Amino acid sequence: MFAKFFARRPRVPIRHCVPAGIRVYAIGDIHSRADLLRELHDMIRDDAGDAGDRQLIAIYLGDYVDRGNATREVIDGLVLLQGTEALDWDVITALARDGDYLKPLRVFCCLLQSLGLRDGVIPPGLLRRPGGFAGAEFRRAVAEFQSMFPYVPPLLAVLRREWLLCTEPRVGAHDFALRLRGIFSPGSGLPAGISPETGLPHVP
Repeated sequence: MFAKFFARRPRVPIRHCVPAGIRVYAIGDIHSRADLLRELHDMIRDDAGDAGDRQLIAIYLGDYVDRGNATREVIDGLVLLQGTEALDWDVITALARDGDYLKPLRVFCCLLQSLGLRDGVIPPGLLRRPGGFAGAEFRRAVAEFQSMFPYVPPLLAVLRREWLLCTEPRVGAHDFALRLRGIFSPGSGLPAGISPETGLPHVP
């Protein structure tokens, strides 16, 4: 049973892709670096110059604060999301559903509204707040954002929040299985050609 659970699985082709006529920019790990965020926005504007009539979507994946020295500037800049009435929420929702990220999208939208985003920007279907244990975890997350993260949460609290708020059940179970597999077989989840010792490609 365990051998089957931790066995290497054959690679399968990716079935999901961005629909034709759409260009997506995914931005993550800002970590309070407003200077690098400005550079990235300039690069996106330059790249979008040849987009023609394609629809442009910028998705911010998280990790906005910590490590850098411009937390308030980053947050203030991202508040400009308040001017996003022209977003195609049907496309955004479809992309999130196809990629098994609809639950985190809803949590993120509810978080934006709880932190001051005005009513009417995000459609009501994406503003269903979590209930039960997830609701309690969501309220803790909102309080931490409002107080600018006064402490570093323990690992178990991070894993609990990831499971309750940040992943669909199927994705969470898959991630948990990969972590267990990594404990028993370190480096087994790395792409082909990557050294488990260094995390870098093998040099012939």
